[in-house]
Amino acid sequence: MLLSHKHQFIFVSCRKVASSSTIAYLNQYIGPDDIQVGAWGDTLLYGGKYNKRFTKEIISYCGLYHCLKQVALNFRRLKMPRLRLVLHDSYKKIYKSRLGVSPHHAPAIKIMEFVPDEWKNYFKFCFVRNPYSKAFSDYRWSTRNIKGVSFREFLERVNDPNRPDPEWAVPTPKENWPLYTVNDEIVVDFVGKYESIMDDMSIICSKIGVPFHPEKFPHAKSLSNNPNHRDFYTEYEKDLVYKIYHKEIDYFGYKF
Repeated sequence: MLLSHKHQFIFVSCRKVASSSTIAYLNQYIGPDDIQVGAWGDTLLYGGKYNKRFTKEIISYCGLYHCLKQVALNFRRLKMPRLRLVLHDSYKKIYKSRLGVSPHHAPAIKIMEFVPDEWKNYFKFCFVRNPYSKAFSDYRWSTRNIKGVSFREFLERVNDPNRPDPEWAVPTPKENWPLYTVNDEIVVDFVGKYESIMDDMSIICSKIGVPFHPEKFPHAKSLSNNPNHRDFYTEYEKDLVYKIYHKEIDYFGYKF
């Protein structure tokens, strides 16, 4: 989630739609009091910087409390804590009580409650992606460090909340539709498409008053050797994806 008072916009960050890349790009234009929750690792990797608000909040009592808890947790797991990861995870926890269990992917309803005036007056946007492509990308990312979980098994776990998930492969949130809708109504001003992200980013940047340079747009969280997602589908997987993401598929007319 990225809230800019300087340019009066709210970016609702959906999963597996290049949200980290979008935030990393827009970071260069944020003001000292703007709120960026998430994507800090990619932001720094691509030359971005912490702003005044991040620094102020991370050294606050609440921020230091979460940092110490994160360090203690790492030591209990016999892991050497990495400073940047501690800072970034702790910063998310600062906003957890206000933006939900995944504050970096905060749902619209939580953002509305958190900043009602800004939500009413600022330009709000998000990105969506064909769920058949998104589901496979989600599977590859969520299981990149896990062995033995097939694409079918992953989808079955996502579809059935009661199905065991001992490896914690199921992501949070499982789907993007509730992030930019309230009572199944889209509540953002602009919904961009992952499939046309460069064209849509140009439109968005024009609306919020910042330049867009496509050649400088990052490619964060991308995995190498990307296979064609269609090769991993049978009719069974197609049916599972439709069950899970049917609202997005029907609304945007996505096809396999």
